[in-house]
Amino acid sequence: MSAVGSRLRGAMAHPTALATAAGVLFAFAAEPAGLTPLLALAPLLWLHALQLSPDGVRGAARVGFVVGGSCHVLAFHWAYELITGHVPIPWFVGVIGSVLLFASQALPFTVASALTAIGRRAGLPLGVAFALGAPLGFEVSWTLFPWRPAEIATGFVELAQLADLVGPTGLDLVVLGLPGLVYDGMVRRDVRRYAVAAAALAGCLGYGFVRIEQVERARATARPVVLGAVQPNVQQRLKFDAGLAPSQLDALRRLSAEVEALSVDLVVWPETAYPMPLPLDLRRDPAGRRSVLGEGEVRGPVVFGALTVGGGCDHRNSVFALDASGRVVGRADKVELLPFSEYVPLHAQLTFLHRVLPCPGFAPGDGPGVLEVGGARLGMLNCYEDLLPWYAREVALREPDVLLNVTNDAWFWDSAEPHLHHMAASLRAIETRRDLVRVVNTGLTGVIEATGRRGAELPVWQPGVLRAELRALPGLVSPYVRYGDVISRLLALALLAAVARAGLAARAIGADRAA
Repeated sequence: MSAVGSRLRGAMAHPTALATAAGVLFAFAAEPAGLTPLLALAPLLWLHALQLSPDGVRGAARVGFVVGGSCHVLAFHWAYELITGHVPIPWFVGVIGSVLLFASQALPFTVASALTAIGRRAGLPLGVAFALGAPLGFEVSWTLFPWRPAEIATGFVELAQLADLVGPTGLDLVVLGLPGLVYDGMVRRDVRRYAVAAAALAGCLGYGFVRIEQVERARATARPVVLGAVQPNVQQRLKFDAGLAPSQLDALRRLSAEVEALSVDLVVWPETAYPMPLPLDLRRDPAGRRSVLGEGEVRGPVVFGALTVGGGCDHRNSVFALDASGRVVGRADKVELLPFSEYVPLHAQLTFLHRVLPCPGFAPGDGPGVLEVGGARLGMLNCYEDLLPWYAREVALREPDVLLNVTNDAWFWDSAEPHLHHMAASLRAIETRRDLVRVVNTGLTGVIEATGRRGAELPVWQPGVLRAELRALPGLVSPYVRYGDVISRLLALALLAAVARAGLAARAIGADRAA
């Protein structure tokens, strides 16, 4: 036993082993495992790996890459099936694609570690450098599927309330910075740092309890908005089969009538739920068997997602609002398109592709949309737009009553992705102080209150309907929505100031030696 313990201690003294363990803990802290307390331990292992890592910025970047890579091998284990399950490609292409995805998803962790090393080189203690550099790394890095430690923190709903004040970067600062203080206290044997960390945590939790009570009080007196969410559960390979379109519409109308019987203000279908392309300038409900309302089967209004076709290459991912008379009263087009699946990056420069792919993909919408239908103003988030805090803020600035996300996650099979998506979207409700309902083809369909608490939900990969009772909070504007991401700029300025101070000190020492 002592030999095993010795080997284990030796392994955990190696930066790569520590970084791998940190990544595993981040993955298990997130949904669907949801072991949120592990979020307090993962940064400590990451910090110790950085402490033991040689080679300065390069070594730190390697540590971050291992943390992010190991996290995503677990959290995104469905990547291979995603890549190979919808297109007939060789297995090794799927493996290469999965590895590239894991590597790209590790980028924020890599940048976070590199910025931490720059802070250390400027003379900052490791924990302080980590508190400045790590949140900034997550903010400035682009990933295909964006998520961050702040969104895992929605499992600690009282702590996550800070997001309405300081945004996701500020919440990252707390989630990663407090372990940094604790780690510096451990290394320096300085009890004062523990005291500062404990006081900061108590202050954050105190703010959370107060804000939850305030928002719940506002919700209790706010006007109800009752949506009927339809989860049709159509597999991706069947979605646009022309032969199945009539039966899919029949099923959507049947589910709509079922949820209308529960006394709702309007019915919502998911992203691209309508099984055929529609004209971009659609003015009325299509006739006959192509109808959304049918022959009196659905009372309306209905909000539904559809692929739309305009002139030339003007194809869009749209959401229509249809009133009870069958008239189109609004359309919101997806603005933030997903690379590779919705458009080809650098299409204009890759002229050799134009013969095979004359169009670059979907065209983006003109800007964030709010649909006014059924007596409510719905702030639209189409598909992964609910993962983008800055975009949700732009929608919230238009003062909708509630936020509505329509999504099709059928691409991801029965994997962890729908649970990760719902977890990450929860932070948008807190940041904007809007009730949010997510209507998802194969799930997870559910309600997220403006406090971040999760309401009624439907199980994944089952058809069903949900009566979602939300509260209209158009006048509630959070500091984050009003002022934006101030924290990132402050962190960048603090890191630059530390680097500049270190540079001036080095120059002064060099001048003294020369003299």
